[in-house]
Amino acid sequence: MLTLFGITSITYGLTLSLRFYFDSIPRINHIIMEYTGLLSFVYLCAVMVTGTRWSFVTSIYENKTKQMLAHKYFAIAAVLLGVVHYVYFNYGRFLFDFSNNQRGQRGLHHAHEQGFSLKMLSHPVGEIALFILIVILVIGLNRRLGFKTLKKFHIISGLAFLLAAFHSIVLLPDRFTYVPVWLLCLLALAPAGYCAVMQITGRLNKKKPQSRLG
Repeated sequence: MLTLFGITSITYGLTLSLRFYFDSIPRINHIIMEYTGLLSFVYLCAVMVTGTRWSFVTSIYENKTKQMLAHKYFAIAAVLLGVVHYVYFNYGRFLFDFSNNQRGQRGLHHAHEQGFSLKMLSHPVGEIALFILIVILVIGLNRRLGFKTLKKFHIISGLAFLLAAFHSIVLLPDRFTYVPVWLLCLLALAPAGYCAVMQITGRLNKKKPQSRLG
């Protein structure tokens, strides 16, 4: 978790440096919103990958218990960061912006867009994904509900991830200063997106039937 935190922080720091030099200095609210959204997405990708039985994933952890703990901690961190991201986007107007002594505004992403667009659609899609992930996390942390209940709801986590991925990728700025962030997101999305599709189709972690000779 700390490794991904460091990689994400360095990547976003590089993007900020490029923005400072070539573009403009973003507001504190905007930086917090972007960073928490980025880190939440990267951790969410880690959730999908650590839930697999791929050999390179299992080799990172000493045993299955530690792998599942990492899976759970990534999930908790991703959801909590997602909530912070949501709060800064929807209620930024109530939060003090230290960079220019003004109140933030709702919709720090593309606030002046009008009409239908993928960017406008991505906002409610992201909220739906966050709501689904919160429900799955609450069920997962509640031992009284049991593993069978978690397993039923856990199936839709692949759908929630794809919704969150749509939200994240569509809202990434298309300026060259965000190239480091784009590379990080695409590298994280490739294996995680594959896991999500496999989970939705019910083929994730399923053993191939062995043929018997004779």
